[in-house]
Amino acid sequence: MSGAEQEVRRSEKEDQPSAKPLPEQWRDACTQIMGGIRQLLTAIVAEGARLMRRLAPFGRPILTLSKVAAIVVVLMLLALASAMLWVLSEVSLEKAGIDGPSVLVEAADGQPLGRVGPFVDAVRRQDFPDLLVGAVTSIEDRRFYSHRAWIREASRGRHTRI
Repeated sequence: MSGAEQEVRRSEKEDQPSAKPLPEQWRDACTQIMGGIRQLLTAIVAEGARLMRRLAPFGRPILTLSKVAAIVVVLMLLALASAMLWVLSEVSLEKAGIDGPSVLVEAADGQPLGRVGPFVDAVRRQDFPDLLVGAVTSIEDRRFYSHRAWIREASRGRHTRI
């Protein structure tokens, strides 16, 4: 290269702003961010302190009101529990005997899982709304009214294995 070309390139390099190394740029950026966060937190703490000074006269009444509200809630829960116990005091704790037909649900190995019943309330089909009957029969098979096996098994109180 000739001396003139080297001179032109050297002057072009001097005209361009010098780029800082990357770690130094990161350090400057982090310093600015931390300074902004510090200013923000200082303003928040100062505003909180100012708010607390303004609310200080109301501190004792708010605390007293909170205590009264907590006591009222506890008393209401006790009253509700007492009312439930009073209503349930008439209910017998003994298990009622199975007087009518029922369904025994068993596991595959024959172990009883539970009993559903007794089926003692005689209800006719006419006692149910037509919309309900239509909804139930729509999910059954086509032969729902013709095979009637479900009525015979339920009335006998037979059990089936699941």
